[in-house]
Amino acid sequence: MIVEVENSGEGIPYEIMPRIFDPLFTTKKMAQVLDCHIVKIL
Repeated sequence: MIVEVENSGEGIPYEIMPRIFDPLFTTKKMAQVLDCHIVKIL
């Protein structure tokens, strides 16, 4: 099996790298997080 991954995004800023595996860590605004959760429930 061969898997290829390509990403053209800007990447993760170095200042938040230490926190990316913290539970519930997000860079989104709280309203966006709540909207996604409500949609998931529905």
